[in-house]
Amino acid sequence: MGGLPQVFSGDRLLADDFIEEVKGYLRLNQDVAGYNSLIKKVALTLTLMKGPQVAGWTCNMGTWLDTLDPVLDNIPDVWDQFLFEFSQQYQDSQRENRARGEIERCTMKFPEIDDYIARFEDLSRIAGYDANSGAVF
Repeated sequence: MGGLPQVFSGDRLLADDFIEEVKGYLRLNQDVAGYNSLIKKVALTLTLMKGPQVAGWTCNMGTWLDTLDPVLDNIPDVWDQFLFEFSQQYQDSQRENRARGEIERCTMKFPEIDDYIARFEDLSRIAGYDANSGAVF
């Protein structure tokens, strides 16, 4: 069900969105045969990664998957390890700092007040600010 997530080509700014799309797709299809296999979840995700910036890494991860026993090693640690490795390789380590900088430059312009509020809330979440803190407002 649903459309497959967009292909990921290695752009760090799109890494978080890619993983969230994959998680959403897997969540939607969790009752479909095969999608309950953690090894197959990783294999599917690797097929959605294409291009020269990801080729070497996906090859290495595929080789790692090939060493796993489909019965004995099909455990949550496989998916967790994949997410950790993906995070280390592709996710933007400066995302929070960049969001904090954007908050400083964020200005409200009439009549786009709702857009400003939505953008400010998104940036606050990305920056790791507590929305219930008085400092955010």
